Amino acid sequence: LALLWRRAYPFAVLWFIGLSVIGLSLVAYPVIKLGFGPEWLGAVPVVQILGVATTLTLFGSVSAMLFAAHAWLKMMAWMNAVNTILRILMVVLLVPRYGLVGAAWAAAIVDATGQLMYLGMAIRRLKLSIWAVLARTARPIIAVTVMAAVLAWLHLGWAPWAGNTQALSLRLAY
Repeated sequence: LALLWRRAYPFAVLWFIGLSVIGLSLVAYPVIKLGFGPEWLGAVPVVQILGVATTLTLFGSVSAMLFAAHAWLKMMAWMNAVNTILRILMVVLLVPRYGLVGAAWAAAIVDATGQLMYLGMAIRRLKLSIWAVLARTARPIIAVTVMAAVLAWLHLGWAPWAGNTQALSLRLAY
C-alpha cells in the first residue's frame, strides 16, 4: 500500500482530479448558467472556491485510509478534533459576515487544512521526502497551472461570460 502511494497515487490524483476540478472551477459561470439557469448564478463563487480546495481532498483521503490500515487511530482522532474546532471557528467567523460565500471559504480552508495535515503526517510516518512527492506531482501541477493561467488570460476562467445561451454554449464547446 505504501509503495502504491509513493509511486502512482500522487501523479494520478493530480492528473484526473486536479484538471477536472480546477477546470470546473474555472468555467463555473457558463456551466451553471447553461446547466441550471441564470437564477443559480449565485452558486458560481461557491463552485469556484470549493473547486480549488477539492484538489487536495484525495491526498488526505488516501492518507486517512493509510492511517486506518496501520491503526494510527489516535493520530486520526487528534487531527479530526483539530479540524472540527477549526471548522466551527471558521463558520462562526465567516458565515455571519459573508453568508454562503463565507461558508464556502470556511469549508475550503478547513478541508484544505485537514487534507494537508493528513498528507503531512503520512509523509512523516512513511518517512518520505516532500521532494519525492513533489517530484511525482510536478507535471500534473504544471499542467493544471498552465491550464488555469491560459484560461484566466483569455478571460475564459474565473470570470463571467457575456452572451446569450447559444453564444455561451458555442464558446464553452471550443
